[in-house]
Amino acid sequence: VISGQVLGLAIFYIISRYLSKDIFGELSWSLAMTAFLVAVISLGADLIIVRRIARGEDAKETASLHFIHVVYTSIVLCILLWLGYIFLPSIYAVHFLFPGIMISQVLSYIASPFKQIANGTRAFRNLAIISTISGIIKLLLLVAGLSLHILSNRNLALLFIIGSMAELVTGIFLTAKKAGIQLFPIYWNKAKYLL
Repeated sequence: VISGQVLGLAIFYIISRYLSKDIFGELSWSLAMTAFLVAVISLGADLIIVRRIARGEDAKETASLHFIHVVYTSIVLCILLWLGYIFLPSIYAVHFLFPGIMISQVLSYIASPFKQIANGTRAFRNLAIISTISGIIKLLLLVAGLSLHILSNRNLALLFIIGSMAELVTGIFLTAKKAGIQLFPIYWNKAKYLL
């Protein structure tokens, strides 16, 4: 948690110091809005998942139900994003970083079941790796982009997407390979999902 906060603080400091106030403001708005939207669609299920896994319930079954929820709500959110882009293009002209930051947040959201498995099974080393890989990659790409003078608006959104994709891939790898939890086929039970 501390290393994740330190990485976030370093990213925040660099962005606030080296990007224009307009870009920094747009990025802050986009991050706040996407974090809010992801929190709303998660419905607090992540907390339930950790408790159920920690109580000794079947990690694969519980994580599968959470993963289905995450993927389903992510698809719905992306469809709404796309419809907004079609029907309200003026919003995206003003909030030009929003689509890229939304994709980044959705990828991190899809990685959340893997964090919950690590947390619930007390695989704290895996949890630390999954939780910090995104920040490390974002920070490295941010410093490289600034050093090479290639940090455009598009590249800024892209580095957030790359960091979140790394988090997802790392989560899948550590859960499947290191924790030995078979991800597929995904377990589905409508009654348990609704419960």
